[in-house]
Amino acid sequence: MNRQLVEFSVVLLAIAVVVAVLARRWHVPYTVFLLMVGLAIGVLRETLGLSVGPLAEAELSKELIFLIFLPPLLFEGTIHMDLEILRRHLAPVVLLAMLGTLIACGMIGASAHWAFALPWAAALLLATMLAPTDPVSVLALFKEEGVNKDLSTVVEGESVFNDGIAVVLYLIFLRMVGGESVTLTGATGEFLKEILLGGAVGLLMGYGAHWILGRIDDRFTEIMISVVLSWGVYLAADRMHASGVIAVVGAGIVIGNFGQVLSMSPTSRLALVGFWEVIAFLVNSILFLMMGLASDPAKILSEWKMVLTLFVVMVFVRSIVVYGLLGILNRFRSPVSMAWQHIINWGGIRGSIPIALVLGIPATLQIETADRIFTKTDMTQIVSGVVLLSLVIQGLTIGKLLRILGFSGRNSNEEEYEMLRGRTVSIQAARRSLDSLNDRGEVSENLYNGIGAELDEQLDDLSRSTQSLLDQHYELKEAEYLKVSRALLLAERASLREAHRQGILSEDTVEKLTEEIDPKLAENGSPFYAEWQTDGRPDDDPEAIPKETSPSDPTG
Repeated sequence: MNRQLVEFSVVLLAIAVVVAVLARRWHVPYTVFLLMVGLAIGVLRETLGLSVGPLAEAELSKELIFLIFLPPLLFEGTIHMDLEILRRHLAPVVLLAMLGTLIACGMIGASAHWAFALPWAAALLLATMLAPTDPVSVLALFKEEGVNKDLSTVVEGESVFNDGIAVVLYLIFLRMVGGESVTLTGATGEFLKEILLGGAVGLLMGYGAHWILGRIDDRFTEIMISVVLSWGVYLAADRMHASGVIAVVGAGIVIGNFGQVLSMSPTSRLALVGFWEVIAFLVNSILFLMMGLASDPAKILSEWKMVLTLFVVMVFVRSIVVYGLLGILNRFRSPVSMAWQHIINWGGIRGSIPIALVLGIPATLQIETADRIFTKTDMTQIVSGVVLLSLVIQGLTIGKLLRILGFSGRNSNEEEYEMLRGRTVSIQAARRSLDSLNDRGEVSENLYNGIGAELDEQLDDLSRSTQSLLDQHYELKEAEYLKVSRALLLAERASLREAHRQGILSEDTVEKLTEEIDPKLAENGSPFYAEWQTDGRPDDDPEAIPKETSPSDPTG
């Protein structure tokens, strides 16, 4: 790696930081802004004849693109997913990710074949690059707007799994475009083998890493284990001719739901999550800037008919997939509300994965049609244009749709409760710090007593205000109970694993006790929940609280 490449990489990262700051200040989706800046740099390069460095001019192989960019993006996404929430919504997630991706690839591919005379293999290759959704911008907006975790998990879960499936299809169609003969039976068998074997490798290595994490307590070592796992599981699956992408997803889910909760201290958990958020930020930044640098706005405009047609078809097919599949699913289970369906549909924005896939196309690619020959450069401009339209049109309007449907923001009672809890947490931390200073003899007794009395008085006032708010609004009290109940049950599970690690309990005993706890976790309650639920309701009437539906409720 020469000095010029290092310098240019630093410049790219500096640009990404500036873009992130400005995007937050101007309330513009970060990925939209980043791609626009990359395009602007590309325009300057073309108009002024500037050299923008070796990174933009380098031809990276498909293998290198996948190995560098896909593992961190997918691993970071999966370690945030709550397995309990995912289980509750597994049916729509799996249906959209599996059958939805296949339908989207088929319909987009058929449209490209009939509208632009692309050979079937090339049309399906293009479709697989446009099928994967990217929730980065959507999820960031969800956090800002206070959208509930269930809907976020559905959007992210579908995206993570359909990314893996689309990559497997992409590799099959890329071989077909390259001239390799692939039968339908052979392609189906390879698809299933890569998915199933990749998932098995990911789960096995994920549990292995979880076992190791349970026997150490050093956050730096634990972070390094996660780094080795994310890239190592990809390489291991790839060596076995399985899907490295699916393997990363499987390993990430295990670490996110078992490794973090049962094998890591709170300090290590925070360090791990922070580390991977930074890595994902860097990878997304580089990908979008590389796409912008590789794109030529003039060439994108020259392909406007194909870009616009594919975008319209992509949005139309997405609507068919979401409303059609979920409409059928609603007949057999608790229905997913129309409000949720609207957000899932319009939140299917295209982003980093299509960019990685198109950058991974071989430079020698040539696709002949009756009218022209498509090269890698042509495919890059087409995919760039569709991604740009998706980010701008969908990315800039999803926030407005959230507000129209009532997802945006918390109500005043929730905000007041959160402010009270936040002040309580901060003052309690100050009180603990004061006690620590006193224990070490670093503060005089008079000053300790004076400040301590003032902090205690503030805590008492906050406690009375919080309790008064909870007494007035039962739904806040219920939400608090559910949160505390889940935290206590998770603590019980963690203590059992720790007792086993120290040799206090046998594995068999731990498994039996864990099997008693898991159903309570799945139900988000405790053995005393039914009794508590009737305690404190207005007029002690279990029916006194009206059952209100809201966009936060998928069955609303």
